[in-house]
Amino acid sequence: AGKISTLEGTIHSMSSDAAELPRKIAALGTELADCKESLDSVSASLTEQRALREQAEARESELAKTSSQKLDLMKREMSALKQDSENKVEQLGRELSGSRQDIQDLKERLAQALDTTERDELIGIAKQHMADARGNLCEV
Repeated sequence: AGKISTLEGTIHSMSSDAAELPRKIAALGTELADCKESLDSVSASLTEQRALREQAEARESELAKTSSQKLDLMKREMSALKQDSENKVEQLGRELSGSRQDIQDLKERLAQALDTTERDELIGIAKQHMADARGNLCEV
């Protein structure tokens, strides 16, 4: 009789537990839905962050490429300016050399002109002395 009473108590307890089961299952279903919703939200957030990271990497790569292109362009411009400067220095050197030669030629021509003038003057003086000497001889 005691065992039957215990058994009846257990059955009654199990019946009330069984009656609670649909409510507990519904609560677990709600918890599961909430967990799935949170998981979906985290997954969407991770996908968004991955997309943002990929965009940032693409921008960084483009900036690096653009910077590299600008640097190459600046190097080419600097090289062209250097070559242009070197060419101008060479041209000025040639012009200076030509000017020096022109000055030397002018000096030589001036010296020749002076020599010719002095020679002409000396010839004139010599002719005058010869004429004077003839005149003196004629007087004698």
